[in-house]
Amino acid sequence: MHDHTTPHTGTSLNEQLPDTGIDAEMLKEGSEVRKVVEDLMRASRANLGELAPDPLALGELVLELREALTSHEPSAVPPSHMWTDPSDADIVNGRKTWGDESPVDPNALTVVAGSYFRRSAGSSLFEYYLLVGFICNAYAHFLHETIRRSHDPGVIWLYALTHGDLARVAVWRPWSLIGVFFARWIVVPMLLAMAVWRADDGLATPWLWLLGAWLVYILWHVVRTPVRFFHRRELRKGMEERVKAVETALDVYNAVRSKVFNPSQLRDELLRLKDAGCPVAAATFAVLARAIERDPSVFAA
Repeated sequence: MHDHTTPHTGTSLNEQLPDTGIDAEMLKEGSEVRKVVEDLMRASRANLGELAPDPLALGELVLELREALTSHEPSAVPPSHMWTDPSDADIVNGRKTWGDESPVDPNALTVVAGSYFRRSAGSSLFEYYLLVGFICNAYAHFLHETIRRSHDPGVIWLYALTHGDLARVAVWRPWSLIGVFFARWIVVPMLLAMAVWRADDGLATPWLWLLGAWLVYILWHVVRTPVRFFHRRELRKGMEERVKAVETALDVYNAVRSKVFNPSQLRDELLRLKDAGCPVAAATFAVLARAIERDPSVFAA
């Protein structure tokens, strides 16, 4: 990446846009990409004073940001957009759409953040996309990890069977419970009853094995009911706390998506979420520290 400056010649932003190396389709009037480039240019000029930023280097930085935000998207993102701005419903279906929990590549986004920090620019819009990308990724991974750590074996089994499609897990879970109930208390006893009714000289050995296994299973199931009840209650209590943390992570993500929020409160919420197990990237706090330094009460992109 180019990372040098040139003497300030008073060239307007519009005149420098073609020098960024970004496709003209992306730089149409009003496009998200153009807004980020212009905001980054203004911030860089304000920081460098008499030196103007290298447009090509800034253009590369914006394109790398866009690539990191959309790394797992299966199809091309509209040229004027910085990313697809996934909703909660999109993240629930993320495994099916992206083949990953989120469309963001957190490692690439961290590299972009490092390049941005080295410029010492103060672009609110660029920082917004860094924040929303990091928090989207953290929320998505936290949500899926919570499902994988469920106290319910049926949910874990369905999650694996549907390749992490949470929408299908929600649809199929009630039916799987009905299926287990019928298999345990109706289907197997019915088969054994039919075998006994048809047997003239006693049950054949395979049926005897099935009867014995079923009786042992039912006895074990009944004997362990009290222990299972108290154990599940403890697990459910811990899971409820984690589910609340997931809901908080979603609230934080939606707050950042609004582009207007309190950065100090956001930092405190993210610290609590990190303590609860949410994988918030360290670079997220570095971006927030810059925002708080400018204004601790309001961030507006």
